[in-house]
Parts: sequence; structure tokens; C-alpha cells
Amino acid sequence: SDHGKVLLSCSSVIKFSVVAFVSLLELFSWAEEISLVAFPIRFV
Repeated sequence: SDHGKVLLSCSSVIKFSVVAFVSLLELFSWAEEISLVAFPIRFV
């Protein structure tokens, strides 16, 4: 019973980590796109 609970919490932690990692990656790529658009505007 306890073993199952530990496995469940581990898998949820892993799932959360993966989701957070993917979200960060998307955020970074989004920020990169924004800066690519914003930099030329600033230099004009």
C-alpha cells in the first residue's frame, strides 16, 4: 500500500517536472521570438 503511494507521488512529481520544463522551453522560445521582433524596431 505504502509502496504504491510512493510510486504515485514520484510519478506525479516527474509529470510536474516535465510539464514545468516544457512550459519554460515554450516561454523561452516565445521570449526569443518577441526579442527578434522587438530588436529591429528599437534600432530603427
